[in-house]
Amino acid sequence: MDQDFQVVIVLAFIVVLIVAAFFRRAVRRLFIGTAEFLVLLITLIFIAFCAVLGTVAMSYGRPYGLAANISPMTGFVLGASVGFLISVIFSAIFFLLVEIADNTRKTLEHFEQLNTRGLPGDR
Repeated sequence: MDQDFQVVIVLAFIVVLIVAAFFRRAVRRLFIGTAEFLVLLITLIFIAFCAVLGTVAMSYGRPYGLAANISPMTGFVLGASVGFLISVIFSAIFFLLVEIADNTRKTLEHFEQLNTRGLPGDR
């Protein structure tokens, strides 16, 4: 029974590879779209985490030298701002790499198209 399960896993893997080979563009778009969505989701979660962390820091920072008249809302705003700046930098790097890959692919397709047509003097 254990060997049957292994055969099913191998066959499923082969089917996935065949489907990926035939629908390469669709699979690539799906992976890139999923990665972009996850980067945006992680960015929002990180901003919320930094905002909560800023609130906690302002609430419990009094024994460590913070002034007593600072509101925890100030910590929320500062934490969210710092979290936004950090996450935007990393998200921009990711989206820049995705854009570079897309432009490289389009340029390669353009040159391949020119190569199949040939030079104007070759006709």
